[in-house]
Amino acid sequence: MLENVFGVPHNPSVIISLVAVASYTFIGGFLAVSKTDVFQALIMLAGFIVLPLTMIFIMDAPFQAKGAADPGFWNPLTDAEGNSVTVVFFLTTIGWGLGGFGSHRVLQRFMAVEREDKIPSSRNISVAWVTLIFSFGLLLGLVGLLALEGVGRLEEALADPERVYLRLSQVFFHPAVAGLLLTAVIAAVMSTADSQLLLASAIATDDLPLIKRFSYSIGNQTRVWLGRFLLTVVGIIAAAISIASPDSVFNLVAYAWGGMGRPSARC
Repeated sequence: MLENVFGVPHNPSVIISLVAVASYTFIGGFLAVSKTDVFQALIMLAGFIVLPLTMIFIMDAPFQAKGAADPGFWNPLTDAEGNSVTVVFFLTTIGWGLGGFGSHRVLQRFMAVEREDKIPSSRNISVAWVTLIFSFGLLLGLVGLLALEGVGRLEEALADPERVYLRLSQVFFHPAVAGLLLTAVIAAVMSTADSQLLLASAIATDDLPLIKRFSYSIGNQTRVWLGRFLLTVVGIIAAAISIASPDSVFNLVAYAWGGMGRPSARC
């Protein structure tokens, strides 16, 4: 988003994002991550509701037009070129989605529940949020390209489909409103990055054989600082990988999810 909106090159954008996320995670730890996630989740949901509903309101035929131009558009078993997806891709995608219910970075949020009797209501809130964010995200994908096509901006979106949300915010809304909508992108980045950083540092402290042996031989306060140090190290390594091997957001998240899958499954 920094590159698209402010013209900041990719490498400095990665560093700026790392500093922003790692700073409050380093200082506040789990408590800071849990509290900021509440506001980030609300911002994300608001943006994902406002954008697709606005597109539907201003378009004459938001769904029929795409179906007529591309009959295979509504087939979930084909890719963008109309070719059938492989069984491996299909099963992997299903596993990725269903794996969210057992993800460590999701389950650790329930550590913040004040009392045990609040777990059912917390579960219901979580399921409702996930249902809404994915539903409106899907809706945004269905109507977003058509909306941009109607104003002659389709090629920009097709060049990088992951920026459809950014394009829609900038093209169809006043800059003040677009700025608020674009904060949802930052919220999505921060809510995922801080969770993964905190989780990675915890895994390194408690699971890696040599570090685990050392961490349990020192005092609690020293362990806290060890976790902060490892959080910084993991963040620097992640930023270096992002700079050295830039890839799509989808692929980067898929790699990160796979890396966190083993400890999550074990937990």
